[in-house]
Amino acid sequence: MRLPRIISALWCVAAFSMVLSAPLPAVAVTPEEMLADPALEERARTLSKQLRCLVCQNQSIDDSDADLARDLRVEVRRQLSTGSSDAEILANLRDTYGDYVLLNPPVSPGTYVLWGSPVFILLAGAAIIMAGRRRREDAGGTVTEDPAAPLAMPLPPGTRRTAIALGSLVMAVSLGLYLMLGRADLPGQPLAGRGAELAAAADASNAQTAERKADLDEARSAAAASPDDVGAWLRLAMAAAAAGETNTELAALEQAEQLTKGDPAIRAMRAEAMSRAADGQVTIPARELIADILTEDPSEPRALFLSGLAAYQDENFGAAVEIWLRLQSLSAPDAPWMALLADNIADAAQAGGIDLDAVTAARG
Repeated sequence: MRLPRIISALWCVAAFSMVLSAPLPAVAVTPEEMLADPALEERARTLSKQLRCLVCQNQSIDDSDADLARDLRVEVRRQLSTGSSDAEILANLRDTYGDYVLLNPPVSPGTYVLWGSPVFILLAGAAIIMAGRRRREDAGGTVTEDPAAPLAMPLPPGTRRTAIALGSLVMAVSLGLYLMLGRADLPGQPLAGRGAELAAAADASNAQTAERKADLDEARSAAAASPDDVGAWLRLAMAAAAAGETNTELAALEQAEQLTKGDPAIRAMRAEAMSRAADGQVTIPARELIADILTEDPSEPRALFLSGLAAYQDENFGAAVEIWLRLQSLSAPDAPWMALLADNIADAAQAGGIDLDAVTAARG
């Protein structure tokens, strides 16, 4: 039994986008966030890659699964939906959070000194070590020891060299950490001066949480009032996924599965929910369910993606690429998930050292 047409329409976008939101490196977008318009969604992804997660270390909101990053992604998509331009959205967010919200903010002369600080510290440290060494050498040639004084134990021959080497190593490691994690082009952001910014972000997060809870309560009431309505159970599953209520989501999907006599699309939704509940790992029960689904319907898109994800997690990158390329070939060219799927294929190919052009050519 297939889903009624109205329910299929309701889930046509979510069916793919929820799958493609399964955890992969640098992909944190969840299905309820994605816009149905592929052009708007592509703009949202591009903007998100330019914006900083306010509670992360050098990570864009597109990459971060932090609540505040998610709230910013939702805000970006809300403004896109109202017709705002990319420049207007960036300007609005800068007005609210300051230049710090941009991953690459404008460079000001006041930050130039930060670029030179690590080098200056390294050179100053080396100068101090050399000056100290010279003073000890000079003192050793001019000072006359008191014959009555106890003899000082000489340092082992390698001690001085070891001390200099360790000091240099500490400074080199400090410089390396700064270059990897530091951002000299950014203005200072002391926590004490960001109270209003953090409060605004917390308020936005609380408002979003309250909205999701209200949607979940409404969907739960609708499903209870219409227990034979597949659409009501699917809407409850979607609301529960947005609110992070995995048990409720799974229970709703099981009800929908019973009403549709085990529809493969709904079973695949349940497999995805099971994997999400395991922190994105495609577990053995989920894999068994996916195998059953693909036996019945080899072109089921969500199951195909999860099968590729399982191969990726097993570090079988070649299989992941093949499976995802097949899913790509089955999808419409203007499907909103195509850009994200292409990113995942490229990531798997890079991780496995696979020549993607050669694989694509071999597939014909």
